[in-house]
Amino acid sequence: MANNDVAFKEYPILYVDDEKPNRVVMKHNLAEEFTLYLSETGRDALDCLERDFVAVLLADQRMPGMTGVELAERALVSHPEVIRVIITAYSDLEVTIDAINRARVNRFIKKPWTPEELAAVLRESIVAYHNSQLLKEMQERLMQLDRMNSLAITAASIAHDLRQPLTCIVPNLGSVRNELAELQDLSSSQRLSGPQLQDRLKWLREGLDDIADGMDRFNTISEGLLTSLRVKKNTLGRIDLQRVVRTAVSLSRGAIYRVARLVVEVDEEPLYVIGSEGRSIQLVMNLLINASQAVSAGATLSNEVALRLRPDGDWVVIVVADTGCGIRSVDLAHIFEPFFSTKGSTGSGLGLPICKQIVDEMRGDIQVESTPGKGTRFIVRIPRTQPGST
Repeated sequence: MANNDVAFKEYPILYVDDEKPNRVVMKHNLAEEFTLYLSETGRDALDCLERDFVAVLLADQRMPGMTGVELAERALVSHPEVIRVIITAYSDLEVTIDAINRARVNRFIKKPWTPEELAAVLRESIVAYHNSQLLKEMQERLMQLDRMNSLAITAASIAHDLRQPLTCIVPNLGSVRNELAELQDLSSSQRLSGPQLQDRLKWLREGLDDIADGMDRFNTISEGLLTSLRVKKNTLGRIDLQRVVRTAVSLSRGAIYRVARLVVEVDEEPLYVIGSEGRSIQLVMNLLINASQAVSAGATLSNEVALRLRPDGDWVVIVVADTGCGIRSVDLAHIFEPFFSTKGSTGSGLGLPICKQIVDEMRGDIQVESTPGKGTRFIVRIPRTQPGST
């Protein structure tokens, strides 16, 4: 930054010298261009620093009671942002080294000095102070932006979480409405027999059960969000992943059946992990919905979304695979980053980052394998625990 960009009068200089003639000379040389405060002792100077805004501390080294370096050292502790300048004799090399090590003095002025040299040093010191304050302000703004970004991610995550059960509820509601309308039509025309009616009513009950489960999931997410505002750490416990998978499949199947066949393979052996049941359901649902969104519409019979749950030694493995469009290799490194989406404006870019966050909470690992044009596999590995463990 050029010197003429700074209004030097706005950045006061505190000059400290025990000799009055020196203070008079300094005022004569500097008062026209700079705002100048004068102090006779180090103690007076420290009081001035506490009382007034000071940008530059200019102190003579050889003063009784408190030397210039000692004053600069104390100013470093109480007002580290102030630029510290020492006036010293040429022979005081040891003092110069001491000032650098102890007081982090920014500049030195050697006696005898000229008014031009002194003014140049003070201008540079004020510019240094000005720039340091600009940098500090920029850092604070960046911190604010970071906090705002975190808040935006949190808000978007909430919107994503609350929208997720609706993705499953809405198609089920549509199917139930259509089925009821058709039943009403068939009933009025007496074209529906008793057994057929029972089968259709059973299907309706299952659809309504799915909607109820979706609403329960909606409430669980809402309660979880409120809880997360009160406590910083999620409560974890032993959960049954088979139950988690059954619930997630039940909630997701309405959305999946519209676009693909659903294949579910769950090992018969009980599989327990440490985690949050609600968050674990969210994890599996996110992966299933993500898989259903990857397949092309209009090819339900050839599209497939598969979920497999199996043990692997001390681990439990969840695999969700699809026969969709796949992910380009250039995008694979970014899919777990917030707001990164391969779906354009239709994707929030939060489903997979949330999945990774949940897996990390469970001290697990999530990986992805994908071939463009053929499909994608997400592999989740979570440490296994035994029934009764906590």
